[in-house]
Amino acid sequence: MSSIYPSLERFSQSIGISSERLVRAFEIEKIFHEKILLETDEKKRRDLYRDVYSTVHKIYGKSEDNSRKINLESKRKIVSLFSKELKDKSILDI
Repeated sequence: MSSIYPSLERFSQSIGISSERLVRAFEIEKIFHEKILLETDEKKRRDLYRDVYSTVHKIYGKSEDNSRKINLESKRKIVSLFSKELKDKSILDI
């Protein structure tokens, strides 16, 4: 595997995902890439995106709920940083 992906082990260790999982996700994304380039129907393209990312996120050990929580938490941090600027403002002002 190292001859095909020379930096795989180092990258795997740096992000904390096993090299086997990374290769499996890459193979799925490679197939997706081939399909998405050929697909002209917008709805089918959206379905392909949804399918690939839900599959790959499971391989990486991520869940949609967990991703949403992380995203929400990062937004809370930003809002707290700008709390003075946001005070008494409507969503339109912001």
